[in-house]
Amino acid sequence: MKANDISTYIALEATSEEIEAFITAIKFRRESLSRANKFAFKVGQKVSFNNRRAGKTETGSIVKIAIKKAQVKVGNTTWTVPFNMLQAA
Repeated sequence: MKANDISTYIALEATSEEIEAFITAIKFRRESLSRANKFAFKVGQKVSFNNRRAGKTETGSIVKIAIKKAQVKVGNTTWTVPFNMLQAA
């Protein structure tokens, strides 16, 4: 199944139980991708991420790595950023 087919199925045919199963599967996959990305980054590494508030790409260095997110220092500001939003700079 493709994403478009799944979206149509959820919108038109899926039961509550099926929707909950999709949500659980998506959360699990997101979490596993985030964990895999965690091991790709190290403290002190230069990274970039898209700042949705300012609408631009920020570049800084990782100061702390947590379970699901990293703290990235950009100038005088420290951002808490999920690993799936980070890219090596």
